[in-house]
Amino acid sequence: RMMLPIRQGSVKTTKSMLLQQRVSSVALPSCRYLVARHGCQTTTSRSHSSSSNNSSVFGSSSFWSDLRQKAATAITSSLSEQEREELISKYSPSPPTQSANGKDKPENDKEDSTLITPEIMSKTVAEAAAEARAKEAQLQIEKWEKEKETLMDEMEKAVEDRIATERRRLQFAQWQQDLKKEQEKDEASSADAAVATSTSQQHPLLGPCLVDLNTKRLHLVKADVLYNLPVWKKQRIYRHDRVKVMAKDKAKSLHLGFPGVINLFEDKNGDLAILDGQHRVGMMKLLGDKGASIDLEQILVEVHSVSESTSDDTAVDEDTYARDLFVEINKAEPVKLVDMPGVAKESDRRVLTEAAESLNQQYPDMFSASQNCRVPHLNVDNLRDALFAANVIKKHSLSSPKKLLAWLLNKNEALAAKYQSDEDFNGIPARALTKAQKFEFYLGLEPNWMYE
Repeated sequence: RMMLPIRQGSVKTTKSMLLQQRVSSVALPSCRYLVARHGCQTTTSRSHSSSSNNSSVFGSSSFWSDLRQKAATAITSSLSEQEREELISKYSPSPPTQSANGKDKPENDKEDSTLITPEIMSKTVAEAAAEARAKEAQLQIEKWEKEKETLMDEMEKAVEDRIATERRRLQFAQWQQDLKKEQEKDEASSADAAVATSTSQQHPLLGPCLVDLNTKRLHLVKADVLYNLPVWKKQRIYRHDRVKVMAKDKAKSLHLGFPGVINLFEDKNGDLAILDGQHRVGMMKLLGDKGASIDLEQILVEVHSVSESTSDDTAVDEDTYARDLFVEINKAEPVKLVDMPGVAKESDRRVLTEAAESLNQQYPDMFSASQNCRVPHLNVDNLRDALFAANVIKKHSLSSPKKLLAWLLNKNEALAAKYQSDEDFNGIPARALTKAQKFEFYLGLEPNWMYE
């Protein structure tokens, strides 16, 4: 629709003021619609070349003025003529001013002829937020334009390396078939069989086997080889932010090398996958890219092979086998903070240990050997670590196991009085509360007592 002429000196009414607020509140989504449908062109965008900075267009007053005019024109079509003219005038450039002799000012006075009212210059929070998001998006686009070649090259290189690894794997499979045929031909000769056995210890990807323990093999492998191995399909997702933190921490202890091993799974076809250690392998790559002074040529790996762990007459599901291995590797309980070397004083560790063990002896039914025990049970190591984190020894001057044990028993009595009342404890399972009352041990119901 064409914009109606602006009638000067219109009288504002309460209704039109309310409608003005309505237009301001919906201008942003309506403007997006009009720009997308009609291809809104702003004065600033027309006066700049296609290579100009779009962020300056987003912030210009004429940009917002044109969008608001279109939104107001579209939204006010159902109003009376007077209300419509008055409201549109709020979002239109001021008309040309006249000189003293009654003539318009010269056309070259562009600054005065395009003056915008203060209401147009001021943005709403929604408009300011939209402008900020547009500028952020522009910065991301510029960053992508600068770095996309490098990133694309890196991705292409990763794909090429994976294809090269797959080619070597296929060569290995062919080599295995050829070796099997050769062994069948020379089966009668024990000397030839011994040579074949020694030759079979040389893996085309992993190199020589250090030792074969039937259920697993040990190899020293270059980190470059590990980079290009796929991750076991049921592994937890790879998180690069975690890898960056690990690399930053490892940079402080390069002299220690890489303790532990990387665990690989090998299926019946000889395909390899990283079963455990994907983030450590990612950390090695980051350290290698930064030129860290650490040996990346000899990484110790364990290869768990289905074919070596089972006999020919035993049917084994590979997914089940790999899953069981993964659980076996990762079910080990982590070392508690209190037991980390150099973290807790030896004297504090002794006080915590002896007091927790004494409490365990008094209430054996309420303690569990598992660190993942359920309420209302406690685990000795979890209790020691929680008491250390709460700093109860220093806070309450508990310098001996006897004093700490007495403090724990007092806390238990206080909780007993609390949980034996008629109060409704919605957060505590009924079975847990019943068992705590049966054995008169309440410390496992909640941890808040440590901080009171």
